[in-house]
Amino acid sequence: SAFGVVTSAVAPLVIHCVDVAGINPVAPYSGWATAATNIQDAITASVAGGVVLVTNGLYTSGGRSMDGTITNRVSVDKAILVQSVNGPNTAIIQGAWDSTATNGPGAVRCAWLTTNAILSGFTIQGGAARNTATLPYTSLDGGGVFGMVTNAVVCNCQILANFAFSLGGGAYKLTLSHCTLKGNYVVGSIASTGSGGGAEACNLKNCLVTSNVAGDNGGGVDNCNAINCAFTQNSCLLNGGAANAGSLVNCTVTANIASGYSSGYGAAVYGAKLTNCIVFGNFSRTSYPNTNYASCTLAYCCADPLSAGTGNVNVNPQILDDGIHLAATSPC
Repeated sequence: SAFGVVTSAVAPLVIHCVDVAGINPVAPYSGWATAATNIQDAITASVAGGVVLVTNGLYTSGGRSMDGTITNRVSVDKAILVQSVNGPNTAIIQGAWDSTATNGPGAVRCAWLTTNAILSGFTIQGGAARNTATLPYTSLDGGGVFGMVTNAVVCNCQILANFAFSLGGGAYKLTLSHCTLKGNYVVGSIASTGSGGGAEACNLKNCLVTSNVAGDNGGGVDNCNAINCAFTQNSCLLNGGAANAGSLVNCTVTANIASGYSSGYGAAVYGAKLTNCIVFGNFSRTSYPNTNYASCTLAYCCADPLSAGTGNVNVNPQILDDGIHLAATSPC
């Protein structure tokens, strides 16, 4: 260039379309007239950096196993964006429970994500992990969504009613942004931990975690880092009805239940680091006096009882019945 400007070619964005009601699927599914009828076919046709657009529908077919043991309805095995057109109320990825044993050999997980993959704008429901005790053990985890690393991202999704056998009923090892995790369950047994009813080993941002159950620790989440999240009505049989281990920043924790069997504790948050959080009005099935937190470090929190640490208070935060928002007169 005469002005010393260096230019280079920019690769065009490649889009692949998916429509469960499509009637003429033709690879590479580059328009709605030739859209794939299941999401996996479009992912297979894509390359790293591409986009798979999914229109309205219930997606119950297709899939791929990444470990030779369990099928994932959607395996995002490359760094692409899989995006619904109209959001989670209109596009549903449906897994499958085994008809005889929820986590049996007929179970189908909803989704699997590799590094830098993004899944956005779906309802992810009815998936299940396996209960096999043989390798690979990862088939036991993440009934709804399984991630290889936490830089795999699930955003603007509803993760509902999924089952895992060992870790992460709803989600395992992902970043979850603006998601709802509700009604997920992790079973647990003598051979597996059964922790993280909603999520295990995840980073959560701006999420609602509600009505999840763990057979061991962390009814809502286990070993997760949560920012700007609400935890309500989760439960577990051991410690951390809302959260076990990990960290919580700018979070509200209320109306969660921990049973504390075999440990003597029954706190909503156990063994975690809390900053600028509200932890109030949780329940326990044990005689342990502190139903809100145990073995935690707190700073700038509103929690009962008053905790040692900088900036903590013990006042009624006046949480509204939704378990998320505060009354206008709240001191917090």
